[in-house]
Amino acid sequence: MIQWIDLQFYNDETKEWYVNSSQIPFGSYLSDKAQLMAQRLKNNRESSYSESSTETYSGANGLPLFPYQNAGVVHLKAHKRSLLADDQGLGNTIQICQLIALEAPYRTLIVCPSSLKSNWKSEILEWANVTEVQILEGRTAKVDPYAKIVIINYDIAHYVLGSLLDYKWDLIAIDEAHYLKNPDAKRTKAIMSITQTCERVVPMTGTPMPNKPIELWSMLSGIFLAYLPKSLRNKQAFGKRYCAGFLETLYIHGRVKKIWNFDGQSNLEELNGLLRERLMIRRLKHEVLPQLPSRTISVIDFNTPSRIKRLLKTIDSDIEQDVVDAINSGSRLPPLEEIASLRKEIALSKVPESIEYVKMLLANTDKVIVFAHHKDVIDQLQEGLKEFYPSVITGSTPSNLRSDLVDDFHHNSACRVIIGNLNAMGVGLTLTAASTVVFIESSWTPSINEQCIDRAHRIGQESAVNAHYIVLGGTLDARILITALNKQKLTDIVMK
Repeated sequence: MIQWIDLQFYNDETKEWYVNSSQIPFGSYLSDKAQLMAQRLKNNRESSYSESSTETYSGANGLPLFPYQNAGVVHLKAHKRSLLADDQGLGNTIQICQLIALEAPYRTLIVCPSSLKSNWKSEILEWANVTEVQILEGRTAKVDPYAKIVIINYDIAHYVLGSLLDYKWDLIAIDEAHYLKNPDAKRTKAIMSITQTCERVVPMTGTPMPNKPIELWSMLSGIFLAYLPKSLRNKQAFGKRYCAGFLETLYIHGRVKKIWNFDGQSNLEELNGLLRERLMIRRLKHEVLPQLPSRTISVIDFNTPSRIKRLLKTIDSDIEQDVVDAINSGSRLPPLEEIASLRKEIALSKVPESIEYVKMLLANTDKVIVFAHHKDVIDQLQEGLKEFYPSVITGSTPSNLRSDLVDDFHHNSACRVIIGNLNAMGVGLTLTAASTVVFIESSWTPSINEQCIDRAHRIGQESAVNAHYIVLGGTLDARILITALNKQKLTDIVMK
C-alpha cells in the first residue's frame, strides 16, 4: 500500500523536500532515522500547544504555577533553545524564574527593556529566591564576577558587550525579543554575538512577528539557524517561501538595480507548523482562560531617579507613616501639601518610561486603558502616545462628549489607548474593548482603584483583566500602593 504525502515544496539547490510532520505516515518505507525525526517533530508540535503537565512546580514564595506554566517549564527544560511566545499576560517571567530555580545555572543573563529591569530583579527574588542579582546601569558598567544573574537593557547592550563577553553564560533569557527584529541594529548584533557563546537561550515575546514574516528572520538566523531545514537557512530562501519574495527593479541615480522585496507574506500555515515543530512554544490567552483568575495585579517597579531620591530625604518619615496609618484605618487622609507636591513630582518622573511601557504592551495587545491623577501627567501621556490616537477623559471633559470618546475607543481600530483621570473615567463607563489596565498614578483609596479596574472587568469582557501599577521603588509611591493593595486583599476575603 502506498500513501501519498503532500510534499509542500522542493529546493533545487539542496535536493530536499520540506514536509509537515503531521502528514508523514509511519510506514516501513521510512528509515529508522527518518521515523525518529518525524516523531520528534510531531512531539514538539504537540508540546508547543501544551496546557498542562504531570509535573507541577511552586515558586520560592510557595505559590503554585498554573498548569500551562508547568507545561511551559517542562518544555523549556527539554529544549536548549526555545522561543517562549505565550500571549502577553500569561507569565513568561515566572516560567523563566522557575527554570532558573530548577536548573540552577551558574550564571544567567537577562536582556529586557529598561523599564522592566527592576521588575525582573523583584520577580527573580520572589519566584527563584536568587539574591546575587546585578542590574547593569550605564554605558561603562562592568559585570560583577560574583553575580549569578545579570540584568541589562537593550539600549546599553552594545556598550557593555566587552564586559559581557568576558564571562560564560549558562542561560540567556531575552524579554520582548521582537526588539531584535532589525538585524542591522547595534543592539541586535551585540545580543546575537553573546548568544553564540551560550548553549541555552530563551527569547520571549507575545508578538514574534509584529507586522510581517520577514521580521522573524533576524531571530531565526541569529538564534535558531541550526534548527531550520537546510533549505531555509538563508534569507533569500526564507523570504521567497514565506514572504512572497520577488526581485524588484529600482532606478537609483539613473541606474537599474534589482533587489529582493520580502515585504509580503505567503504559506503562513506552513510557517506556523515549522515554528511549532522546531523551536516555539505558544499558548493563547483564550486557550488557557479557564485556568486564569478573572483578573491579575502586577506591580511594575521602575528605577528611582536621583532627583526624586533627593526630594525623598526632605520628607519627614512621620508624615509618611501618617498617610499609611490613615489608609489602614480608613480615616481621612491628612492634608499634607508637601506630600501632595512630592506625589506629583514622582508621577511626572515616571512618564517617559511609562510611555515606553505602554508601547511595549501595545506590541502584544490591541488596546490599553491608562489611568492617572494629575492633568500635567495626562497631557504628557497624551502627547507621548499620540501615534495611537488616544481618547482622553478628565474632569473637564463635557458629559455629552464622554460617550463619544468611549465609542471611539471601542469601535475605532486606530484608537488603541484611552487615558483618563481616576475619578472622571473611574466610574460609570464600560471599557471592555481592553483587558489591560495601567495605573501611572493610583488612588490612595483602594476602592477607587478597584472601580477603575472594573471599567474593564465587567459584563461583556471576554478575557482575563491584567492591571499594571507603575511605581518607583523605595518611594512613598510604592509603600502606599502596597498598603492599599494589602488592605484590598483583606476586604476581598471578607466580601468574597
